Amino acid sequence: MEKIRKRLLSLIMTCVVVLSLIAPVTGGLQEVQAGSPYYIQVNKNTNVVTVYKNKVNGVYQNPVKAFICSVGYSTPVGTFKTPAKYRWHTLQGPSYGQYCTRIYGGYLFHSVWYYENGKNDTVSVAQYNKLGQTASHGCVRLTVADAKWIYDNCPLGTEVKIINGTSKNDPLGKPEALKLNTKNKMDWCPTDPDPRNPYTKKSPEITGAKNKTVQLGDKVDLEEGVNAYDTAGNNITSKLKVSGKVNTKKIGTYKVTYSVVDAIKRTAKKTVNVKVVDNSTVVISAKSQKVQLGTEFDPLKGVTAKTKAGTNRTSTLKVSGKVNTDKVGTYKLTYSAKKMNGKTVKKTVTITVGDYKKPVLSGVKNKTIYTTDIPEGETLDLLEGVTAKATNGKDLTSRIKVTGTVNPHKAGQYKVTYSVTNDSKLTTKKTITITVKERKFVELKGIQNLEVTYQPEASIEEKEALVKEQVLEQVTGYILGEEQSDDVLEVAMEQVEEDYYLVTITLDDGQGHTLEGQLYATLIVEQ
Repeated sequence: MEKIRKRLLSLIMTCVVVLSLIAPVTGGLQEVQAGSPYYIQVNKNTNVVTVYKNKVNGVYQNPVKAFICSVGYSTPVGTFKTPAKYRWHTLQGPSYGQYCTRIYGGYLFHSVWYYENGKNDTVSVAQYNKLGQTASHGCVRLTVADAKWIYDNCPLGTEVKIINGTSKNDPLGKPEALKLNTKNKMDWCPTDPDPRNPYTKKSPEITGAKNKTVQLGDKVDLEEGVNAYDTAGNNITSKLKVSGKVNTKKIGTYKVTYSVVDAIKRTAKKTVNVKVVDNSTVVISAKSQKVQLGTEFDPLKGVTAKTKAGTNRTSTLKVSGKVNTDKVGTYKLTYSAKKMNGKTVKKTVTITVGDYKKPVLSGVKNKTIYTTDIPEGETLDLLEGVTAKATNGKDLTSRIKVTGTVNPHKAGQYKVTYSVTNDSKLTTKKTITITVKERKFVELKGIQNLEVTYQPEASIEEKEALVKEQVLEQVTGYILGEEQSDDVLEVAMEQVEEDYYLVTITLDDGQGHTLEGQLYATLIVEQ
């Protein structure tokens, strides 16, 4: 009995299918009408329906609409005229379709099938999500909106051409379809215009787009954390478009607009403000430093204040504390500047006033002296004429130190080093050479024997006068190296024999230094 019951049920279902293909009787039947403003092409290979406005020399032209669809492997290829329409219609299964337009025989345009006749919330979720794939038993499945458009706008007798084409045969491209939640077996078609359709109150949603504040100079990813969802709640963030630019190198408020269009052409848009601010801390360039005693000091000169992001805040710079550059010491200065948000940043530095330039030695230079310059038993005063001063004018002569010795009575070259240190422990050193040259108190030059000619009749006095005259011409006397006049020299003559004299020349400086020189003078009678 069970086998008989199953066979009987199968026979009944077959009869239902045959009847639905040959002579459907579901309500809303429309008869064939002549003429149509549109031409419909079904591309089996791409599952795309394209509606054309014109046909010229057998070629469809001026495409106006494109629908995503699901055909079947048995969908016939060829050109057909639509013979009938049905508002709801029983399909194989049985299942049910909305807005059905017969193409040929048992092949129709219709919505994705429903589990229950006339119940709009029972569309098959699994089959709906196959739109765009070959999935039917031969009919051309569409969304409710697309099936309704053909139902409403293409009268009976509209020409339908079914081809095995490529994407090149789809001039408007391949539309998309929303994906329904697979947790549900049945649902509404999101495009169903029925006012009870919950999807009519839904639209795409953009989440995570909100006003934000960005630090000056930082990078900003406008899409970070922002997501987009279609009418059915599917993530379509990849379709999100962002308009507006943010210059993070310039403080200001920038408008950024996010927008998205889902598969059923519903849109969402959201505009936010991106505020670029500089909340970074302020860097004050003031540094601890040494200041020269007695000089002018401006604590704000050359000091700047900038945020780490580069915003100039020097105009807000202030300084407290005093520095007395006339007094050696350590002073504290506190600088303050304001951040962009009004908060104050402070920095304290140390200013140390001191004499940071080396002292100046004066009167230290190479010199030459003579052995006669310094009296016997006395020493050379190496500090005579030498002074030292700090750069602020302070006399440091008493701090001069001398290394090296000089024997003023012995000819030679002597190295002497002078050094002086100021209050800041800076030292100036200078080494000189003192040259000691030999020099006599009294000196006679030109002492050498001579010959004097005279006339035969000359007397002894005249002879001696001639000798003295020539001696003074030949001999020069020096006192402390300076040439003396002839009257300083004393000349004494002693006749040794006739016409032959011993001449003694004496030089006395009047200071106890006497020098004698002797020569012989030979007198010769002039012939």
